[in-house]
Amino acid sequence: MLFFFIRSNFLRLRKSAVLIQKTWRGYLCRKNYGAMRAGFSRLQALVRSRKLCASYHVARQRITGFQGRCRGFLVRRAFRHRLWAVITIQAYTRGMIARRLYKRLKGEYRRRLEAEKMRLAEETKLRNQMSAKRAKAEAERKHQERLAQLAKEDAEQEKKEKEEARKKKEMVEQMEKARMEPVNDSDMVDKMFGFLGTTNSLPGQEGQAPAGFEDLEHSHHELVEEDLDEALPLPEDDEEEDLSEYKFVKYAATYFQGTTTHTYVRRPLKQPLLFHDDEGDQLAALAVWITVLRFMGDLPEPKYHTAISDGSEKIPVMTKIYETLGKKTHKRELQALQGEGE
Repeated sequence: MLFFFIRSNFLRLRKSAVLIQKTWRGYLCRKNYGAMRAGFSRLQALVRSRKLCASYHVARQRITGFQGRCRGFLVRRAFRHRLWAVITIQAYTRGMIARRLYKRLKGEYRRRLEAEKMRLAEETKLRNQMSAKRAKAEAERKHQERLAQLAKEDAEQEKKEKEEARKKKEMVEQMEKARMEPVNDSDMVDKMFGFLGTTNSLPGQEGQAPAGFEDLEHSHHELVEEDLDEALPLPEDDEEEDLSEYKFVKYAATYFQGTTTHTYVRRPLKQPLLFHDDEGDQLAALAVWITVLRFMGDLPEPKYHTAISDGSEKIPVMTKIYETLGKKTHKRELQALQGEGE
């Protein structure tokens, strides 16, 4: 019995030892296999990266060579076009200079020929009044005076042409210099919209008013109490005021805020047309515009939950206007109305 117990204990211990050895050997084999697999994976990745890098460099070199050839072709073609254009311009310029020179030489030759004819005519005329020698000398003297006058006129004309050419050259140089200079956006905007004035003025009231609206620039004076019992003076009909310059388009372009124009829009405004210091006045102006849109049918009527005692949904127009323009119109209600309109 004791022998059987010892033997069974020994077999159980040997089985446990074998199991531990088997598990440990399997763990070592798996660990070594994982290390070898990771090493081979890194080696494969390194080889593949080397191949991809080499193929990328080859493709990049080919693309770079192709781009160089294309750019060279485009540059050579543009150079040929420009060269042909320059040659054409030079040919036309030389032809123009040659024609001008020919025209001037032809004019000088014609004037000298006329002067020679006049000399011969004067010499023939003076032969009847004096000897042939004196007549020839007198005619030659007058001929030289005429030639000197012609030379003086030619010099003045050449000087005038040179001055015109110099002015044109300076103008071209100034234009080229202005084209090459960097553009200053602020200066350009000030040059284009300088008539609007500085930003220190109120929004929508920048710059000088156009013709016909000068009286609107004056500050409002306080009202003076007057006796209403006295008779009001009649308007004088001697000078009729010209109302042709009082156009709404000019007024809108001068005083309306933002990008709003004189045309009618069918949507609620984001800001009043004219500037107001008080926020209540701004809300009232926007509410008036919403009322106008509803009256014109461009904005749907709001859904009122209140009803008259007879059960109908018809509400008087004055009630709607009062509810829209009343003191209970707050900013959030106005924003909600604008959201419904959008």
